[in-house]
Amino acid sequence: SVERPRTTFPDTTMLRQKGTYLITGGLGGLGYLFAGHLLRTCAANVVLLGYTPHDEDKQRKLDALARVGGSVLYLQADVGDPMRMAECLAVLRQRFGALHGVIHAAGVESWHSLQSSTWTDFNRVLTPKVAGTLVLDRLLRSEPIDFLCYFSSSSAILGDFGACSYAVANRFQMAHARLRQGRGCPGKTLAINWPLWKDGGMRVGDEQSTQFYLQSSGLRLLGASEGLSIFENLLSRPGSQYLVMAGDSARIERMLR
Repeated sequence: SVERPRTTFPDTTMLRQKGTYLITGGLGGLGYLFAGHLLRTCAANVVLLGYTPHDEDKQRKLDALARVGGSVLYLQADVGDPMRMAECLAVLRQRFGALHGVIHAAGVESWHSLQSSTWTDFNRVLTPKVAGTLVLDRLLRSEPIDFLCYFSSSSAILGDFGACSYAVANRFQMAHARLRQGRGCPGKTLAINWPLWKDGGMRVGDEQSTQFYLQSSGLRLLGASEGLSIFENLLSRPGSQYLVMAGDSARIERMLR
């Protein structure tokens, strides 16, 4: 079904005041946006995982987050590396105690069509979403967390313009959320198929390609306040997977048929 985005936060939330949250891809567009939200609204302890080493640019972002409230920590890690991820979880527990929720926002855009891709290209896109999802599941299978949320993409349903790899990676997260939820692991497992965001998130090629895609589909960019509200709303719902789309509802319905 197609629902109009809510622009106010729900009355109830699964997020805890002063809770501890792990965000993979934490200094990427969406990771950074959600980190600020958790710090601002929950005075949370937020651990951000990133693939690349700490540098001056990252420190500027971390300093900006630290001024918001709560506590923030950056750790370098490949989310698909089980040994390094286990080390990061140990550091998190030693620093903050129990872990309450995970946002798996790590992802890599596809740069090539399927015909022109090498296995290296294809695997580069799959690794954070497929291997990373499996590693998180294995390490957190008996952890009493409130939620594990995969930031999937609408490309899992609508396609990724011929690359295949990005669509496959996000489709895997959809299926795994249903599997994990059905397995009865502690906490809620949720995959959200996000559309394009106004602030943060992926794009469809360059700016011109993105605008053409939006105009031809009837979609529009999702606003930050809308997306944050939808996130909290979906955490409180029973399902394990939701597709989020913003735009002309009649045109969206025709496209989804």
